[in-house]
Amino acid sequence: MTVIGIVGDVRNDLARPDAEPMAYRSDRQESTQRLCVLLRTRGDPLALVRPLQREVAALDRSMPVQQPMTLDAAVGEGLASRRLPVMPMTAFGALALLLASVGALRAN
Repeated sequence: MTVIGIVGDVRNDLARPDAEPMAYRSDRQESTQRLCVLLRTRGDPLALVRPLQREVAALDRSMPVQQPMTLDAAVGEGLASRRLPVMPMTAFGALALLLASVGALRAN
């Protein structure tokens, strides 16, 4: 590949305080077989799935529309691995608060 530019630090993940290495590549140098389309709507976003599938099929019948989802679902999917360890920590924190409260009531 040919380097076409240099960028500063990139923070794509707000949950991480440090910047992470990032590389951008031109589709002209290496094309991918995957395309992501984002649509903004005022109504139910999933109501646009069928019309979008028809339009994509009209352009190219061999290109399937896979995994249509809302942006909230996509972000939630990306954060799922972080959510799992937080759940037990929350439960233990609530239990600790309950025990501390019971202990404080008994002390009075």
